[in-house]
Amino acid sequence: MLIKSLFWGGICLGGALILDDYAENKKEEKEYQVLMQKSHMITFDAKNKTLDKMQDFAAFAKDKKQSDEIENRIKIVCDSLYKIAENKGTSKDWLTYIKIVPQEYHKDAFEKIEKLEAKAWNTDSKAWKQASTANTVSSYEKYLSMYPRGKHAKGAEKRIVDIGIANAFSGEHGSLPQMDRVSSSQGSKSLIKVDNNTGYTLTLLYSGTDSKRLVLAPQESDFISLNNGTYQIAAFVSASNVRSYAGTEQLLGGEYSVSYYISSY
Repeated sequence: MLIKSLFWGGICLGGALILDDYAENKKEEKEYQVLMQKSHMITFDAKNKTLDKMQDFAAFAKDKKQSDEIENRIKIVCDSLYKIAENKGTSKDWLTYIKIVPQEYHKDAFEKIEKLEAKAWNTDSKAWKQASTANTVSSYEKYLSMYPRGKHAKGAEKRIVDIGIANAFSGEHGSLPQMDRVSSSQGSKSLIKVDNNTGYTLTLLYSGTDSKRLVLAPQESDFISLNNGTYQIAAFVSASNVRSYAGTEQLLGGEYSVSYYISSY
């Protein structure tokens, strides 16, 4: 009786394993069919993750034939998307292509982008168009690095300051103390002496009648001259754990003095 029970128990266990394999194979077959169907609906959209799912399936599928067919379908789709990016011919479209397809199908997409970028920035006017269209600090800094004496250099500096000021005032920041006015005059300009008493590089942005920035090394002092008027001012150091400061100041002419330091209280 004991032997018979074990025998029948073995048959039941074997039957359960067969049923589990059957269910898993059916599930895999269904996933295969769904992915093949979706592969015919892939659009030129960076948010589409179907190819990633197909690649995962091909890597872990038990059925080698299905795995090979999925791999082949991935190649066909990637070739089609490559032709779309090539026809569109912009850096943005090549970046979209890179985001859609698996890494091994990137081909020469990055080289295409480099060539397009170089061409788009190869004259002062083209570079300014690229910078102003992007309208970011990094785009204007790129313009200045390529054309430090370009006809839009002052405009680039102004926009860098204005964007930085806007970001400082819109984000979390401390309040800047008022500067000390050490002398007065009837002139149209104000001269500010700035002391950086921190252990970090200090950047100051002034946006008002003028738009200027002043960058000081640790423990460095310098002067900046500004036309009189009301200014928004932002100050920040090269340390991620130290917050930015921002405030408003009215310059009335004469000389001003201000020192910046970091308190540990």
